[in-house]
Amino acid sequence: MFKYETHLHTSRCSKCGGSTGHEFVDTAKKMGYAGIVITNHFWGGNTCIDKNIGWENFVKAYKEDYLDTLEYGLTQGVDVFFGLEDGIGGGKEILIYGVDPDDLIAHPEYLELPLKGKIDLLHSLGGIVFQAHPFRDRCYIDEPDVQPDPTLFEGVEAFNQYNAEGENPKAFAYAEKYGLIAISGSDVHEVDGFGNCGIEFTEKPKDYADLLAKIMQRDFTLLTK
Repeated sequence: MFKYETHLHTSRCSKCGGSTGHEFVDTAKKMGYAGIVITNHFWGGNTCIDKNIGWENFVKAYKEDYLDTLEYGLTQGVDVFFGLEDGIGGGKEILIYGVDPDDLIAHPEYLELPLKGKIDLLHSLGGIVFQAHPFRDRCYIDEPDVQPDPTLFEGVEAFNQYNAEGENPKAFAYAEKYGLIAISGSDVHEVDGFGNCGIEFTEKPKDYADLLAKIMQRDFTLLTK
């Protein structure tokens, strides 16, 4: 069985991150995970990258953190893939998978697009988009029970280890109601929280495209703490 973490923040790009990509690779290897997807907070979220450096340099900062972690992952036999977590307003967030950072650099208009426009652009770049921790109830989240149009997304993060009691069951029910793919993520910001969640495959994905294809085919099982 091959386990992958789908929701992970490093200290290099996420202001709330407490561990480096290298530390996560070491921990993933120690805990028997085949790979990780780095999903740092992006422009609309809790980023620690200065937005004044401009769009191209901003995205390059994420690319550099990913490439550095990828290179180290190769030496340790741990797959490292590129993703993002972006804010969409009202404290709600999305998880973005499958988009190459260089392709994103070429589209600074992403910043000005409404949610549907953003997702249409991400789809055109080969990405898939999931709602992050829907129904999470925090002081910074407006109307936690009100969700964006579910038809915009491939799926939802139905299990998140940092959700309060009752929030994950709502997300599972929501996924079932709308036929959305349900995934599990640790939402981990430092290595001490790693290893409780993710998705598991019976066959190792050949590459990132194969991993995403298996997700779209629902050919995986959920890991929950």
